[in-house]
Amino acid sequence: MRFGKSFFNGAVARSDVRRYWPALLIYFLPWVVALPLSLSQEQGYAEDSGVTVLYTLPFSVVMTCIIGCVLGAALMSYLTSPRAVQTLHALPLKRTAVLLTHFVTGFAMFTATNLLLVLLSVFATVQKVPWAALGIWLGLTELMGFFFLSLGFLASTLTGWLLAIPAVYALVQSAAAAVYALLHGIGSAFYYGYAPIYDLPDALLWLTPAVHLCDLCEDAVVWDYSGVTAVALSDRVAPETLAAVWVYAAVGVVLLALSCVLYALRRSESAGDAVAHRPLRPVVKYVGALGVGLAAGLLLHGIFDLDIIVAAAVCAVIACFVIEMLLKKTAKVFRTGWKSAAAVCVAVIAVCLCIRFDLTGYQTRVPAPDDVADVQINLRGRAGVYGNTYTDRETIDAALALHRQIVADWRENGERPAGENDVYFFFYVTYRLQNGATVSREYHSAISKGSEAESLANALCNTRAMQWHRVFGDLPMDKTPQLTGGYLSGWNRTTGDLHEVSLSAEQAQQFYAALLEDLNNGCFAGSVLEDEGPLTFDLELFSKDENFSGYIGYLTPSCAATVALLKTYGLTERDLFSE
Repeated sequence: MRFGKSFFNGAVARSDVRRYWPALLIYFLPWVVALPLSLSQEQGYAEDSGVTVLYTLPFSVVMTCIIGCVLGAALMSYLTSPRAVQTLHALPLKRTAVLLTHFVTGFAMFTATNLLLVLLSVFATVQKVPWAALGIWLGLTELMGFFFLSLGFLASTLTGWLLAIPAVYALVQSAAAAVYALLHGIGSAFYYGYAPIYDLPDALLWLTPAVHLCDLCEDAVVWDYSGVTAVALSDRVAPETLAAVWVYAAVGVVLLALSCVLYALRRSESAGDAVAHRPLRPVVKYVGALGVGLAAGLLLHGIFDLDIIVAAAVCAVIACFVIEMLLKKTAKVFRTGWKSAAAVCVAVIAVCLCIRFDLTGYQTRVPAPDDVADVQINLRGRAGVYGNTYTDRETIDAALALHRQIVADWRENGERPAGENDVYFFFYVTYRLQNGATVSREYHSAISKGSEAESLANALCNTRAMQWHRVFGDLPMDKTPQLTGGYLSGWNRTTGDLHEVSLSAEQAQQFYAALLEDLNNGCFAGSVLEDEGPLTFDLELFSKDENFSGYIGYLTPSCAATVALLKTYGLTERDLFSE
C-alpha cells in the first residue's frame, strides 16, 4: 500500500512523459522562431538582444495559455473514458497522488522545454548573451505556465468530455467579461441615457487573466529617460507586471488545491458526462439558459429588430432544452424538462420587465449638487463644443440643470426623432461623487430652437470654465503662463484659404492677452444650435513648462481685441467673417 500513501508515482510519471511529450511541440516550435531565431538575426547593439527577449513576454502569455489547456486536457484525458478511469481508479493510488503526479510531470516537461529554449538562445545570440533578460523571461514564463496549467487541470476535473475541456478553460477566463458585456448590452437596449463603459474595471480585468497579463507584459519593458535619448533596460521589468505574475502564480496554487478536492469528490461514473459534478448541473442549466437567452435576444433584436423580451424568452427556453439534452445525453427531455424551461422563461421576462419599467430608477436619477465633486462633460450640437473635467460650481450646476431638463423632456415626450427645426444633440456627462462613486449618462436627443433644453445647453457650454477650455485648452485658469512662442492655424471654410502664423514669445503673449480680454467680455460664447463662424483657428501656445492647445470657433466682430490683432497679420474682414 506504499503507493496509496505517496503523493507521486514514478510509473504514472514515466507513462505521461512517454505518451504526451509530443504535445510540447505545439509550444516549442513557435518559440524556436520567436526567441532563438530572432536572437540569431539581431545585429544591433548588445543591449538589443535583451530587449528582444523581453519584448516576447506577451507572446509568452499566449503560448503558456495554450499549452496550459493542451497539457491539462492531455494528462487528464483518461477522465473522459469510462474504461480508462475505472482501470486507474481500481489501482491502490490516492486520487490526490494521481493528480499531483500528472501535474508535476506536465510542469516538469514544460520547464525542460523552457530550459532548452534558453540554451538554444544562448548559442544563437550574436552579441553579448542577455543573461538577465533570459532569466527574467524564464522566471515569468514558468510562473505564468504554473497558473495556466493549474487552470487547465481545474477545467479537466469539471467535465467528462474531452472537447469540453477547452470550452470550460476559455469560459472560466472570459465569464466575467462576458457577463459585463451582457449587462452593458441590456442597459443599452432598455435604458435611456445609458452610458456604456467599454473598458473592463480593474477588478474584472483580473478575472480575465490572459488579457490582463498580455496588457501588463506589453508594458513590461522599463525605459531610462535620464540621458539624451530614452533607453530600454534589459535587466528589469515593470514592478506591476512582476507583482501581477506572482499573484496569478499564488492563485494557481489555490486552483491546484481546488482541483485535488474536486477530483477526490468526482464519481468515476461521470466519465462522458458534460458536467462531472451533479451539484453543478442545475447551476449550468439555469444560469446558462438565462445568459444564452438574454444574449441571443439582444442579438436578434439588433439584427432583425425583434421585440427583445419575446426573443430573449424564446431563446432561453430553447437553450434550456438543449442544455438538458447535453446533461442527460438524450433528446427525450421535453416531457420532464418543461418545468425548468417555464421557470427560465419567467425569469427572463421578469428581468426584462424590471429593467424596462426602470424599477431601479436609473433613467431618472440625477445626483444632488452637494454630492458632486467634479463633472466630465462632452457636449456637441451643430457645432463642436468639447468639454473637459470641471470642478467649479458654475459648470457643475449648469450640467445638473441640463441633465434634469433632458430627463424631464424624456418623461413628458419620450425619445423623439429630430424635426425640421430641431438639431440632434449629444450630451455625455460623468459625475464623480464625494464618496468616490461615478454616475455616467449619454444622451442623443433632439432639441428645438427656443426650448428650455437649448437655453440650458447654451448656458452650460458658455460657462467661463468651458469657454476657457475651448480657447486655452488645459492651461490652468489661475495661472499666468510664461510663453516662449506659439502657432496659429486658421481655415476659412467659405473661401478655402488656410492661414498659418508662427508666433514669437512676444506675439504669443499678445495673443494670450487679446484672447483673455475677449473671453472676459463673453465674446467667445456660442450656441449648440448654430454653426461656427466661417473662420476657425487652432491655437498652440508654448511655455517653459508645457504646451497648450486651444480652439477658436466663434470668432465674431465683437471679439475686438483678437480681430484687431489678426488684422495686423494681413487678414481682412473677408478672411475673417465672409460667408
